[in-house]
Amino acid sequence: MTPSYHQTSALAVPDDHPILGLDAMRPMILHHPRSDFDETNLLKLLRGSCTLTLDEKLKILGRISRMNQDQVDNLMQLLVNEHEKFEFIADEFPEDFAELVEERMSEIGEAVQKRALMNN
Repeated sequence: MTPSYHQTSALAVPDDHPILGLDAMRPMILHHPRSDFDETNLLKLLRGSCTLTLDEKLKILGRISRMNQDQVDNLMQLLVNEHEKFEFIADEFPEDFAELVEERMSEIGEAVQKRALMNN
């Protein structure tokens, strides 16, 4: 049975994940003087994105401090829209959605392995 979008929207990444966990990601956006937003919501939306690669997510996190309010609002709206569209895709094309989730999870796993090798 293919999991529903709601079960996988955060790509099944636990909050304590070494790269995409909320605690690992939060320090990347602690300083954002040009904007005011719900940091946890943004992190969850970004982490749950199926279209962005891990590298793209990390680049966005690195740019948050330079974004103004309109840019952050637009980013969050894009991520919300993506979430809504993927709910439909997951229901209509569950096999394709499961394949995409598997691809993203594999990418994250590889990044964790590389990080572990670098730390040894």
